[in-house]
Amino acid sequence: MDAEVRPLRVTIPRDVWLDYVGRARRERFEVLEIPLPAMVAPELSLSFEMLRKARAAVDRGEFDQALIFCRQALEASREHLPARPKESREEAASLFLQSVLPEDHAEHYARIIAASKKLMNRPAHLQSDPAPFTRSEANFVIGVTASVLGLVGWQLGTRS
Repeated sequence: MDAEVRPLRVTIPRDVWLDYVGRARRERFEVLEIPLPAMVAPELSLSFEMLRKARAAVDRGEFDQALIFCRQALEASREHLPARPKESREEAASLFLQSVLPEDHAEHYARIIAASKKLMNRPAHLQSDPAPFTRSEANFVIGVTASVLGLVGWQLGTRS
């Protein structure tokens, strides 16, 4: 018997789907939005694409891969920060924050970013991590990355 089964596509509103998935997994979902000035969105489009890939990796259960995508999102955002020729991108990020924020604020944000990057580097640099990341940890790093991108986006937008 030669038969073909064509896919059936059904559109389900996101809130209904998240409610269903939440009940099935016994989890609750909170959808967050990151407001950015419209003029900044093109500069950070690669960063947000990496963030979307991180979320998709979590959905597939690939938590370590999600952290790698977050790392790539932060690296892509640094490409748009002003830098002098002899500065590393790490220095450029710190100097950029210092140029647009109060010094004590910039110092704390720089520490948060540095600590987050240490987490993001583990799956990329350790051949076999004895303690792979959990869904909760991956979601935490995605949230931090989204917040950093939002902060950078607003600061880039207010500078223009």
